[in-house]
Amino acid sequence: MSKKRYMELLLEQIRNKRAKELVAREINSHIEDQEEAYLSKGLSAYDAERRAVLDMGDPVETGVSLDAVHRPKMSWSMVILTAIISALGFFMLWMICKGNSDFETTVLLKKQIIYLIIGFGIMLFICKIDYSRIFHHSGILALLYLGFLILQDTGFLRFFSTATISYLLSIPVFCGLLYKFRKRNWYHLLIPAGFMLASILLMHYLWLFVSYKIVLVFTSAVLVTVAVCKEWYPIRKKIFLPILWGCIIGIPTLFLLLSYKFPNLFPPYDSARISNWIYPFENTYESMVHAAMTRSSLFGHSATLVMDFNSLISDYMVVNITARYGLVLTCILAVLFVAFCIRLFYLALHQKNQLGMILGLGCSLALTVEVLKYFLMNLGMLPMTYGFLPLFSYGGSVTIISYIFVGILLSIYRNQNLIDETRQRRFRIRLKIEQE
Repeated sequence: MSKKRYMELLLEQIRNKRAKELVAREINSHIEDQEEAYLSKGLSAYDAERRAVLDMGDPVETGVSLDAVHRPKMSWSMVILTAIISALGFFMLWMICKGNSDFETTVLLKKQIIYLIIGFGIMLFICKIDYSRIFHHSGILALLYLGFLILQDTGFLRFFSTATISYLLSIPVFCGLLYKFRKRNWYHLLIPAGFMLASILLMHYLWLFVSYKIVLVFTSAVLVTVAVCKEWYPIRKKIFLPILWGCIIGIPTLFLLLSYKFPNLFPPYDSARISNWIYPFENTYESMVHAAMTRSSLFGHSATLVMDFNSLISDYMVVNITARYGLVLTCILAVLFVAFCIRLFYLALHQKNQLGMILGLGCSLALTVEVLKYFLMNLGMLPMTYGFLPLFSYGGSVTIISYIFVGILLSIYRNQNLIDETRQRRFRIRLKIEQE
């Protein structure tokens, strides 16, 4: 059987187009290697090709086996977990709004349904596309992204009411840049670092946005640490990593200590906000939250929160649920989010290709940090700041960004057997000498 006929029969068994491309390269490479081995033993080109094809086995059986391996996979457990959290979040929002039958709460519930439908659709769309073909062009993405931030910051574009989507989306672009410039000189690490620094500096200068800046800095530092430990960049780990984390931890600590020892160095408003971080229970909201959480019973009503309605449905949903329905339901919710975060990291870290690993890790870190930050704020251990509980708390931008990140992780898992990252182009120079 000729190689051409063999490949036709084999590829007829492969259903996915991307898988066909991958399998064709893989099988052609094996056949060519076998051909070269037989040619070196003195066989003719015709006989070497036939023998090499024969060694590959039956084309139909081989194609069926490869089709089972190289095809898209769906993490249905992640989809189900996402749907459960989303449904529970909407149900809790409905229970909170149930006592208010005015027009505003009805509109609010309708808006949240629209956000959930749009977000779920975006998640499925991202899941279906090949993430690697997008983030291989991370340099162009970074330029477009920074241009978008500049236009938004100057007021030309006003797509989103908060900075949640526009700034947290810098994390996957940063991951793409880390991957793009790997295996080069150490100074190429300055490119993704400069991009993230520009994203942070373009953020509005408001105290409440500091939490997003902290998330971006922390997540970037973890991702750089992973890249350096995997030797993507020729940097001395024992020198670079202590300096990196010394700056990440030391500079904010020094800033807080200076504000505590020398309060006159900062404007009164900033000093007051910093004081709330150091002594969170002195703030009215934080002390109220702490009291509600510590006095709550296991079941049923236990406390009353005197807060504005928007805070109850967005910033303090967990403490509101605890005050209304007790600690048991809150513990169930906490376990559900622990399982959610563990599943996120499982999808990210069990990847064969490095782009999928670093990209999934960035999205997982961003969502997990937001979960941790939200629960700490609802326990009264952090002051009120911008944050969200992924897939659960009310809001359009926070719902959509959660679905975007989950969609990226699902796409990574779905395409894990369709991306041949280790493939290298092999160039062969064949000289044909003819005697005249």
